[in-house]
Amino acid sequence: MNEERSNGFLDFAILFFTLLLCIGSQTLFPACAPKPDGSWMMCHASNLVVTGTGAICSLLAFARVFLSRRLKTILSAAIFAVSFFTMPVPGYVLPLCRMAAMQCQAIFRPAVLFVGILLCIVTGIDIWFRLRKG
Repeated sequence: MNEERSNGFLDFAILFFTLLLCIGSQTLFPACAPKPDGSWMMCHASNLVVTGTGAICSLLAFARVFLSRRLKTILSAAIFAVSFFTMPVPGYVLPLCRMAAMQCQAIFRPAVLFVGILLCIVTGIDIWFRLRKG
């Protein structure tokens, strides 16, 4: 019974952090707003990629709820990999604005890194528990 609770907690935590990565990158910690002329800053592409990878992770996390234990381990590994490779997107893979005081540099990039690290930790723990049980 205790193992079922911990698995349920990990399932909920994975779903929560993937939704936070997807929805939060558009609402809570978005990159810079559009320019006054309506065009986007250079960091907008980074914001879209993070939202897209967060959506993919959210779909995988939602699918985990209905699948067997073995498939949950595979999907956890996939979520781990996608979130791990999402972390360097803002600023390293895709450019952000040059000024350190811009919203994409000050809020978006650290938030994506923080949520990505939490997601890697939680999925890593989930994988470890599932492989330990055999």
